[in-house]
Amino acid sequence: MKITKCAIFCFLFSTSIIGFCADTLLDVPIYVTGGFSEPSWEPGNGAVPNGAIEDLRLFDDGQSNGDIVADDGIWTCVVSGLEPFQEFDWKIASPGWSPVNVPDSAPTNLWAIADENGTVSFMFDTNFQNDGLLPDVGQPNSIGFAYSESTWDALQPIDTISLTGNFQTQLGGDIDWDFYNEESQILLRDDGNGFDQIEGDDIFTGSVTGLQNGTYEYRGIIEFDDVYFPEFTAIGLANAERNLKFNVLDSSEEIVFQLDAKKSRLGPIGDSSSPGPPFYAHSAAWGNSFTNTEDMGNALDLVYRKIFTVVEPNNYTVRIRDKSLKEYPVSGSYPFTTTEPNQEVQVVFDQNQYEDDYEPSSNIVFIVDNKTKSPLNQWEYVQLVGDCMIDFGGESDWNADDSGFEAFDQGIVSEGDQVADDGVFAIRIQTDATAANKQLKAVGRRLDMGDGQWDIQIGGPGEGLTINTTNTNIPFSYTPGEYTIQIDTLTGRVGVGSIPPERMSFEVSVGGWELH
Repeated sequence: MKITKCAIFCFLFSTSIIGFCADTLLDVPIYVTGGFSEPSWEPGNGAVPNGAIEDLRLFDDGQSNGDIVADDGIWTCVVSGLEPFQEFDWKIASPGWSPVNVPDSAPTNLWAIADENGTVSFMFDTNFQNDGLLPDVGQPNSIGFAYSESTWDALQPIDTISLTGNFQTQLGGDIDWDFYNEESQILLRDDGNGFDQIEGDDIFTGSVTGLQNGTYEYRGIIEFDDVYFPEFTAIGLANAERNLKFNVLDSSEEIVFQLDAKKSRLGPIGDSSSPGPPFYAHSAAWGNSFTNTEDMGNALDLVYRKIFTVVEPNNYTVRIRDKSLKEYPVSGSYPFTTTEPNQEVQVVFDQNQYEDDYEPSSNIVFIVDNKTKSPLNQWEYVQLVGDCMIDFGGESDWNADDSGFEAFDQGIVSEGDQVADDGVFAIRIQTDATAANKQLKAVGRRLDMGDGQWDIQIGGPGEGLTINTTNTNIPFSYTPGEYTIQIDTLTGRVGVGSIPPERMSFEVSVGGWELH
């Protein structure tokens, strides 16, 4: 059954779920690694000068390598022996870079500077912050973000922290993204005035008003002794791309920004960062303009629904966006196909928190034909992928072309599928192996669509059914035995279990759906 408790309960429950996923992944050792270690960029092998490999390992036990509080979800490693004021890129990773790699792609490194004693305190926080600032768990990293606590002690005093972006011409600048025109930037202060509450606490605030309605991209920059330091981006203080975004829905609204300088987290706060409602169903099928016509309206039982007319039959995607520009699914768009002119489709955004063992467990996006309530995707194949496939008799892990892992929706109970043609595909697999912290998700190819083997991915916390993206993996541990993997191609929920994934208020019949 689904949970429809109050918002506070949902928040606490979602926090515990994410913490569980992080703890599962962090059963493997994790290390800080980067340009400062010898050899560099080798987690589990590199060490600081005159140090040992274990000097770079992070702990959450309240006693090792500088960690203060045990089991608080904040992993710590205090590194000393560096050159004073040494600057370098860094990451948090497990040996072999899997399953922990934060930030989670090659060019997106974090940035730090050692203090006057050659020391940096690295923190890896796996707790969901939910305050509108980025980076956050799942935004964009799958299990957490990292920061260097001592960076700002080394950089103080800071002359300015300001925001630069594609709004600067509206504020009197000659060009956008002008790092040198401070008059057209948004200045953030830590002086206890205006929106800033406490002077000198490394929490900087600032605001802007009068911008035209629209979506803007930006970064935070530091000027100190006429030197511009790397920018604050969606992954923190980093030598990398990944702009932040904010939205203006009313030009008279004052957009307030906040920077937590020690944690290198930045974003809008207050009303300007409210995660919705309103929620908007954003798709080229009906304009793709992020306007009030895309407003999903009011929720019924924590479920938002809206009917749209798609004029031209074609292949489309849809994504739900909230006022603070968070998007669902997190990493990609939900694909769908219409087959007749002026076809009515119903977009559903389900914010219920589900208690079963399938992911995603909340904020689920899907779309059905409004007349028949049937799914808009038909499948050539759907199959399990992961680094567990060899243990279950496959030739190779992460093999999207292994027919032995193809799931079916034919109502064959012996294969794990309970009801034919209900959109839930299942596969029953068996192993003699024992393993922990393996990863799985599903991939699929739509019928007559020519989707690549990895274009459609299914499952993962915060993900669901997405196209042209990389969904977060689902942790999977096993001992010798038989396991049923179920894949809901409507909602994108994937997991291990004999009972099908839960849905919102559906009545399921062979070949069709009834939406309430």
